[in-house]
Amino acid sequence: MRLSTARATAACILLTALALAGGACFSRPGGPHAPPGYLVGAYYYPWYYSGHWASHDYVGKHLPEPLEPQFGEYVSDDPKVIANHLDLASKYGIDFFILSWSLKDSFADLTLRKYVLPAMAQTAVKHVVYLEVPAYRKRDLGDPVFRQRLLDDLRFLGTEFLSHPSALRINGRPVLILYASRVLTGDIPGLMKEARAMYAGMGLNPFIIADEAFWYQPDVTRVKAYDAITSYNVYDWPRTGDKGYAATSGFLAGAESLFTTWQAATRAAGTAFVPNAMPGFNDRGVRLQENHFVIPRRLNPEASPTSLFERSVDLAKRFADPSLRMITITSFNEWNEWTAIEPTRKAVTRTPLPNPEAYTQGYPHDDFGTAYLEVVRDRLGDGRPAPPPGAAAPPAH
Repeated sequence: MRLSTARATAACILLTALALAGGACFSRPGGPHAPPGYLVGAYYYPWYYSGHWASHDYVGKHLPEPLEPQFGEYVSDDPKVIANHLDLASKYGIDFFILSWSLKDSFADLTLRKYVLPAMAQTAVKHVVYLEVPAYRKRDLGDPVFRQRLLDDLRFLGTEFLSHPSALRINGRPVLILYASRVLTGDIPGLMKEARAMYAGMGLNPFIIADEAFWYQPDVTRVKAYDAITSYNVYDWPRTGDKGYAATSGFLAGAESLFTTWQAATRAAGTAFVPNAMPGFNDRGVRLQENHFVIPRRLNPEASPTSLFERSVDLAKRFADPSLRMITITSFNEWNEWTAIEPTRKAVTRTPLPNPEAYTQGYPHDDFGTAYLEVVRDRLGDGRPAPPPGAAAPPAH
């Protein structure tokens, strides 16, 4: 049942006080005995500036009936777009957005700090900042200039994002994700030790999740350096056995094998594993010359448009760490690689472009509306947001 006005006001006061104190608390309607939902995060991209859509292609433009995001080819710093995104997250059970970050004072950085974080502070949706490691175009931690720049940016993220009231916290620790950390070479444990000492001096103890899980054997020394391991995306273009419909390809079996390997490694190292779910993959709109294969969103030609995502979600649930119950989704709005679950609409003002099969490889690309968000709500939620570990939930009324 709905909260009375007085109870709702009291709950808001409690939530605000907890947020200001550095905690993260979620309201939990649905009854005290309902099973807990998963802690669901979706990767969120704030890089859509006014010229992005013209300079960065995506497959939706090339369909026989072109598709685009539900809110059109938007700019990420539009407060109405941000409000709509947060509303969708709240309605469909996305507990936190994983915010892409790569450069101080860039359009994306300013969009996050000036518009997205203030808007989040007015909602129950939390944020995790994730550092785009490949953006540095450096890998060797033995390079003192690169190493110092990395530490300087981690300090900046601590000040601007990890200390923010809307930061997701695990047992009181703000969460930080390092995207494609696996590309780094050199002394990973030493870097993490130095970063953690720096954060301790700032009064922070971040819960650091590294995007290490990919198609190679785990390095236990690297795994132990982090608090948890994840995989942003299990797609790998050299794995040609994964191409095509997943009902007959090796994609799902490969993902299960990868998760099994890395979950075992994290258990052995005493860290956690955070599995990922994705709806499909097609980067031919932005990288046609690379000729990467498509993983269509349907399991087979007759299956529903969300059928691969449903299987991917169910697989992630099997591997979710019981202490975290955290699952990430690639992605909320990465349109260039066609992994977005943000709703679509028909681009009625756009003229179809020639040669669509070069971009689709003949696979269907459906106008899916809110269908993927409904899968999130129905398969990962329990009708109430999930609190992070260590956050006491207010009683249900």
